[in-house]
Amino acid sequence: MFNSARILNTRMAGRNGRLTQLIREQGGDVVELPLLEAVHHGDPLEGMSWLEQFSPDGWIVVTSPTGAEALVRAGSAAKIACIGEATASVIRAAGLAIDFVPEQEDSSGFAREFIARYGAAVRVGLYRGSTASNVLPKLLRNAGVTVSERVAYTIRPLEVLNQRALEYFMEKPGAVVVSSPLGCERLLALTSGVFSITDVPLVTIGPTTTSRAGELGFRRILQAKRSSDPEIIEALREILRNTR
Repeated sequence: MFNSARILNTRMAGRNGRLTQLIREQGGDVVELPLLEAVHHGDPLEGMSWLEQFSPDGWIVVTSPTGAEALVRAGSAAKIACIGEATASVIRAAGLAIDFVPEQEDSSGFAREFIARYGAAVRVGLYRGSTASNVLPKLLRNAGVTVSERVAYTIRPLEVLNQRALEYFMEKPGAVVVSSPLGCERLLALTSGVFSITDVPLVTIGPTTTSRAGELGFRRILQAKRSSDPEIIEALREILRNTR
């Protein structure tokens, strides 16, 4: 139980409902403050045309819930692979089948497990964001996989923030949930000259977010083992338990 701990949930709008509900059910005082928004790229018909080249035998790989939403909009008859249960849940909710989700939710885990199961003689299309890491395509290409990439969206700071949630945030929460490197940067910018956000316990989603948080000077970081809401809850419990 969270014993009225003040928790800030900064994931993008539309992603917070279930996690916020679970935190409240377990006694947390939680407020949602989305810091970022997604801007989808290009002509939808061009996206559909790009995706069609992988049907029916190729693979489309999506690495984030936002990428999954873009794929659902465009549609695809190719086989679909996802990194992370949070990403996979968006695909499943749309009624599409998922052919592969790795046990280890990061680029190295995906590359290792995917190649072990399907080999390198496959075509893969990465449907991803403009700031996505180059680690996954590099690992796949080094193993001999034919990889194409398409930028489906850009993540940018949300210009207008919820004022009430922002006031709550400025009272210094007990813990913060953040899901992207840009989200970490936004937290730091918002609190500059107000309080030291780097002292606040931070639950991160994904290794790139964790790495960026460390580079920015956050001192109390715990990465959720997986991107699912129960694993985020468990990470919150652990980091709050260790800071009492």
